[in-house]
Amino acid sequence: MSSRDELWVCDLGATPYREATTLQDLVREARLEDRTPDVLLLLEHPPVYTRGRRAKADELTLGEEFYATRGIEVIDTDRGGRVTYHGPGQLVGYPIMRVSDVHAHLRAIERTLVEVLAAEGIEARARVDEGPDYTGVWVDERKIASIGVHLSRGVSTHGFALNVENDLEPFSWVVACGLPDVQMTSLQAELERARTSTAGPDRADTNTRPLSTRVRERVAERFADVHRRVPVSVTAERLQEAAERLHWAAERLHGADESSAAPVRIATRSRANPGGTDARVHLGADVRPLRERKPPWLKVPAPGGERYRALKSLITTENLHTVCQEAACPNVGECWERGTATFMILGDTCTRRCGFCNVKTGRPTWHDPLEPARVARSIARMGLRHAVITSVDRDDLADKGAGAFAAVIRQVRRQAPACRVEVLTPDFQGQEMPLARVIAERPDVFNHNVEVVPRLYPLARRGSEFARSCRVLALAREMGEGEVVTKSGLMVGLGETGDEMLDAFARLRDHGVAVLTVGQYLRPSEQHLPVVRYWHPDEFAELERAAYEMGFEHVAAGPLVRSSYHADEHVPLERTALAR
Repeated sequence: MSSRDELWVCDLGATPYREATTLQDLVREARLEDRTPDVLLLLEHPPVYTRGRRAKADELTLGEEFYATRGIEVIDTDRGGRVTYHGPGQLVGYPIMRVSDVHAHLRAIERTLVEVLAAEGIEARARVDEGPDYTGVWVDERKIASIGVHLSRGVSTHGFALNVENDLEPFSWVVACGLPDVQMTSLQAELERARTSTAGPDRADTNTRPLSTRVRERVAERFADVHRRVPVSVTAERLQEAAERLHWAAERLHGADESSAAPVRIATRSRANPGGTDARVHLGADVRPLRERKPPWLKVPAPGGERYRALKSLITTENLHTVCQEAACPNVGECWERGTATFMILGDTCTRRCGFCNVKTGRPTWHDPLEPARVARSIARMGLRHAVITSVDRDDLADKGAGAFAAVIRQVRRQAPACRVEVLTPDFQGQEMPLARVIAERPDVFNHNVEVVPRLYPLARRGSEFARSCRVLALAREMGEGEVVTKSGLMVGLGETGDEMLDAFARLRDHGVAVLTVGQYLRPSEQHLPVVRYWHPDEFAELERAAYEMGFEHVAAGPLVRSSYHADEHVPLERTALAR
């Protein structure tokens, strides 16, 4: 089989729109020079509205300021079509391939998506014969997929967006696809419609694999089949290697005026250089070396007490994971000796790759329905008085892992009723139903860390958004009806300013957060973002004082403070479920 028979399929996961556009341009140049075969990029974007070449100014009906308050960026693009929305839970596909007939290319994309939906039991169709605004894929009169492409020198970019299980409300805030009365739908919504229809056949879903996972696989298979290609899964790193010579040439081109040249970025899953960007462009050249003598206030004794050794043995025996170990927390010895621990459920492999985090990333395979019972049993055996339950991000699961959190809370209430339960959750991609499932079990504390100031999110927390995290915290407080304490935490050391920290504190207070933690970022390895500076204990004291003045009920700020550090002291007993 020659490379001309291959279709490279690269799953990029959550990728900001601008970075994906940059990558498309680089891969297109590589395709023009035949350094790659045809390529299909599969990904999802953080919330963004994109305006195609045919978009009109009045199609953004509520104004960009309104969208900004909802954490949605507006970006102009060179693809065809009008205004559309991209967001978490939507599958975006960018075919970068040689195309001789653009109309045949569009019909091939439509056919692919129709066949993928048919495999899920949903009858869909194309409506291109009704006019250019009806390009895409429809279920009856409801639009489920948008298509818009750009052709340059015979190679295509951009492609399609299939609504799988994303929030549909942002479509109602614009004139989506140039159709004022268009009704958008998603695969998840159509499957639910089919299940609840009294006239329709029984379509109970017996497939236990996550919906988003099987749709991605089917799209890759069907798209390759439609084009008579063999799908070959490739990593972002391999794609980067194929474009490496182009990257070098671009750097030389910009070298004539380095002061004005924008950095050339190649999408990559590197933590230290997210998106292919040199982190020092954002953090400055004066960063701390990894191996240096740390300030004296960062010294801690090595763990090794009797209770620490006993807990470590039990955790190993039960095949459990703790964030204390996975994230290399400096306080593990002290916390375990105090009778507090943080358990990491849903495996040890995360679907995101934050620039500061020491937890490994990749495609998770962990699924253990008995894990909640084993975690609770270990908590009871340890005699813990405060247990923190956290997890890796599981964007691959339909419920984003919420069911496992709920099950652990129930099991702890049953097996260790004297232990307080704090959950430290991901953002569930901003979806309300997974969050509601967790809050319904009434954990004593709901914790979701914003981690860094908003400016640093594109660098340190790709795939996440500060505004979305704040909304999760506000919803948790509202759903908890006064029975659940909300908590969040940030790190310092990545170049943020004191004013930026205070602004972040204020935004958290505006969203009802009661408990705040602030600690120093410590670089785990050379593969992670560098430390810009170490904050002095006196500066932490100033941050703590300012936070209390804003109205936080409890603040823990210090060089070695972590989200779960002395967590048992953060919330008075009378504020927890044990007192009710």
